[in-house]
Amino acid sequence: MDRHDHIWVIQRPKTLTEDERGATLNPPRSLCCAPAPPVLEFDADGVLVRSWGGPGAGYEWPLNEHGIFVDHQDNTGSSTCATG
Repeated sequence: MDRHDHIWVIQRPKTLTEDERGATLNPPRSLCCAPAPPVLEFDADGVLVRSWGGPGAGYEWPLNEHGIFVDHQDNTGSSTCATG
C-alpha cells in the first residue's frame, strides 16, 4: 500500500494457460479473456487507477515478474525471478 492508500499488484501474464487467455489466441478460443498488464494500481475503493508493464521497444522487461515496491515518493521498483 502506498501513501495514498493505493494497492499495487504485480501479476504474471505469461503464466496464464491458453484457456485463461482465450480471446487473445488466433483464432480466438473464447470471447473472454485477455491478460492484464503486469503492474496494476487500485485505489482504496478497489477501482483500477492505472496499469502498465510488459515487453516494449526501447527497454527490457523481465521474463518472470516477482515483486513490486513503492517508496514514500511513489517511485516503483520491481524484481524478477532468475528462473524465467
